[in-house]
Amino acid sequence: MLKSYKIGCAAALLALSACQTPLMDRDNSDFMPYVGGDADVVASTPLSELRRLQLVSTNLVSALVQVPEMKVGTATLQVSNPTTAFGNTLIRALEDAGFGIQRVTADQGLNYVTYGKRLSETEAGPVTDYSVAVGEIEVRREYNINKNSIFPSSLLLVTGTDR
Repeated sequence: MLKSYKIGCAAALLALSACQTPLMDRDNSDFMPYVGGDADVVASTPLSELRRLQLVSTNLVSALVQVPEMKVGTATLQVSNPTTAFGNTLIRALEDAGFGIQRVTADQGLNYVTYGKRLSETEAGPVTDYSVAVGEIEVRREYNINKNSIFPSSLLLVTGTDR
């Protein structure tokens, strides 16, 4: 009886201490560009969605850096301030890849970055594709989005390169 009493007290103390532990605030800095960005959009986007967008952004940028015309470390890309969660994660991925970023107010510059997310329905079901373009070079891919995961569902389409 004494043993079960001690176990019960220990369980109650553990539950009480868990209730008093402050919740950690989520850190949105991993999803924001180093300079600029829209903190309100990122803050209002569910964390699971931000993580999926971060994976998509990294996947597209890792393909983009392999295009011979893209000179990581020496190329400066022109970008407008992002207004979507995808835009924030994508610009962050470009920065992390080593591209120089120049902020512009409109479609200006030889290496102006455009990006998009398209939702459509096909005979196979819903399709979501994401793209990033730098000037004439575009990288696009379809992804399947499940409740807790995202994975590529198509080959990578690369256009605008001479090679």
